[in-house]
Amino acid sequence: TVVCPYLTKTGMFEGMSTPFFLPAQTPEQMARAVIKSILKDRKLVGKPWTVLLPGVFKALYPVSLLDFSIRLTGIHKSVYTCKGFYKP
Repeated sequence: TVVCPYLTKTGMFEGMSTPFFLPAQTPEQMARAVIKSILKDRKLVGKPWTVLLPGVFKALYPVSLLDFSIRLTGIHKSVYTCKGFYKP
C-alpha cells in the first residue's frame, strides 16, 4: 500500500497553513487510514483524498494549467508558514 499524505499535525509542520480542501490530519487519523487500507488490500491511499487529484489533472491537462492552479490556490507557499521554515 502506497500512502500519500498531505499534512499530519505534528511538530514538524507546526504553523503550516493549509487550503480548505486539504485539511491537516491527526496522527491517529493517518494511522487509521493506513491500517484500514492495508486490511482492504488497497494499493493506494490518499489522505485527504484530494491529494490524489494532481495526478489525475496531470494526466488530463497540460502542465501549465496544473502549475497555474497550484499558484492560484497558494499550495506552493503553504510551507512558508511552518515554524521552522527559513526563507532567505
